[in-house]
Amino acid sequence: MWKHFDKVKDKENGAIWAICKGCQKKYPGENTKGTSNLLKHLKSCSKRGQRDAKQHTLPSDLGGNFMFDQERSRLNFVRMIMKLGFPLDMVQNEFFKTFVCDLQPKFQLCSQDTVQADALSIYRQEKEKLMKYIDNLSSLFSITIDLQSYGDNKMSCCLTMHFIDDGWRMNKKILAFRSTEHDYMNEAVKDVLVEWNIIKKVHFMFAEISPPNSQMTREFRSKLLSQFPHMNGDSLCFSCYALTLELLARDGFYEIKDVLNKIRGCIEYVNATPINQDKFREATNHVKLQDMKAASHDDPTRWDTTFVMLMSALELREAFTQLEQVDFDFKVNPSAEEWRMAMIVCECLKVIHKSLGSSSSSIDACFLHVCYIYKNLLSWEKSEHAYVCSMAKRMKVNLDRHWSEWSFAFGILLVLDPHCKLKFVQYGFLLMYGSDASKYLLEFRSKLTCMYNSYANATGYIASPASDISCLPSYDLDSDGKFLGFCEWLKVDPPKSDLDRYLGEPVENRDKVSDVLAWWRVNAPRFPALGKMARDFVAIPISAILSKSTISGEATKVNPAFNGLGLETIEAFICRQDWLESPENK
Repeated sequence: MWKHFDKVKDKENGAIWAICKGCQKKYPGENTKGTSNLLKHLKSCSKRGQRDAKQHTLPSDLGGNFMFDQERSRLNFVRMIMKLGFPLDMVQNEFFKTFVCDLQPKFQLCSQDTVQADALSIYRQEKEKLMKYIDNLSSLFSITIDLQSYGDNKMSCCLTMHFIDDGWRMNKKILAFRSTEHDYMNEAVKDVLVEWNIIKKVHFMFAEISPPNSQMTREFRSKLLSQFPHMNGDSLCFSCYALTLELLARDGFYEIKDVLNKIRGCIEYVNATPINQDKFREATNHVKLQDMKAASHDDPTRWDTTFVMLMSALELREAFTQLEQVDFDFKVNPSAEEWRMAMIVCECLKVIHKSLGSSSSSIDACFLHVCYIYKNLLSWEKSEHAYVCSMAKRMKVNLDRHWSEWSFAFGILLVLDPHCKLKFVQYGFLLMYGSDASKYLLEFRSKLTCMYNSYANATGYIASPASDISCLPSYDLDSDGKFLGFCEWLKVDPPKSDLDRYLGEPVENRDKVSDVLAWWRVNAPRFPALGKMARDFVAIPISAILSKSTISGEATKVNPAFNGLGLETIEAFICRQDWLESPENK
């Protein structure tokens, strides 16, 4: 009964009143007064009746034929938990139970075990549907493999498939999330591809191991190549653009590691005490650098912070030198030659820092950045400073090794971009190799033609040869027209392949065409074989090749809500979370 009344104490005389929540009428509320008056009021309170009617009446927009379905609601509830990554024990939360009961008293919340069982059932059903859908696709697939290393030689392995469907829409599906030992991670990859029946339809793989481990990468790469003989080095990539440039930067820092340690000592000294800070402030005023920003410590594990520290320290080098002259306790200042060495290396590293800091993340912009860096490396190798030559040689070895992994994918994607085509690759090679560019371009063109011919032969669109002897004109060799056959043959225009016709057309205006995939959706019928090739290669996730960030995104980070769940359940939640679409998009 008291749920229909509020107990209120009178501030003036301390009397207790019971106030009806419906009509706000007041009645004495002390325990000694009894409740008969209150019960009598409830029977006659018209406001309460109206309120109760509203509480039990379904909204009119549901229609008169609305029927509550417990099973459907339960499964929708489980789908919501899977999509949003809610903890399974939310079904035991008292506040959540009250909330659900107020929304629909008929809905019976299930147990945590039932939620888990339903989740596995939904996952298996959806997996079967997805496998049938993938089996009917005519495109090839690109696979990204996210490997996270943790203690006791354990790794988590997340495999994501990227493809363009028959409607020319880009798609991404997480296929599996497994936990395995380091020595068996290649077996885990193979098992997933066999399970999904796509082992012969994978044409490109990109793997990222975190934290980076060069030995582990070499072993994994070697095992994958032995397990997938149809793939080659051009189809298996382990180093992204950002990580490659970071390695080059670290090569530069290695050449001046002793100087960097002294600079860190300088910054640590001037920030150690208020007295040292005052002395350094006086030194900066003396050399008229008082407006310069103070140098900050770096994080040695992040090369970009080291670069910023080096830049700011170089701007304050005169102040450090002045401090050395007036403070005899300051003994870590680099020599003039060491400061000069740091400045020269810093100027070299500006090229790399600018490339990584560029606002453009398109593959054509990154390709030009690599070409420009390579051109600089060739120049630095001829420097008068031995440490610059040494730095350039080390950088070039690193760049050559990683460039060999993704250069072909870069080149193919650029050729298939109607804004770039082969001319763009040729321009980049001229920047990189100068007079030797033709040799590298010929090698790339040969690999490109082989790749195209494999598609043309498979689809039956290859141009028929123009040199068939049965088609050649015949003339009497004893007549005066013995050379007429040759003259007529010269007039024959041999049929051109899709690739030749595509490359023969002018590049598209960048302002006119902004979406490569949309362009191929429209133009693929004009270039049947090349269009099939474009559909497979444009599906390669550019962001994975360019970025150092985790390629499978947040889904690979196991939600704390999954703690204590079995491996299959965790995989079900991660995969189904990726597969589920909004009901509005279905």
